[in-house]
Amino acid sequence: SALASRDRPVVVLLGGWDMGEDYGDILPASGPDVRAAITYGAAGARIARALEGAVRVVRAEALEDAVGAARREVRPGDAVLLAPACSSFDAFSGYEERGRRFVTLARGGD
Repeated sequence: SALASRDRPVVVLLGGWDMGEDYGDILPASGPDVRAAITYGAAGARIARALEGAVRVVRAEALEDAVGAARREVRPGDAVLLAPACSSFDAFSGYEERGRRFVTLARGGD
């Protein structure tokens, strides 16, 4: 639903703890203005395989790497969307910690 509600081109970050979801249906409503899907974490490789051919996929190891990859993919006016589609427990104590870390990284912090 996060992808369906956007109003401008987006680079989306997807990943985290793989809970066995079907990732193949993440993008159908997104249309052609998803510039790239940055996949990371324990589920990153599986998400990347599910999205091959539907969108440009860039693999990253961790959230920090994913934000760096998003910086390289994003264009002026685009949004960077953290819509992981996965649990955060592969690297964080919960979604709140992951969200705070994303905000810090997106603002250029360590």
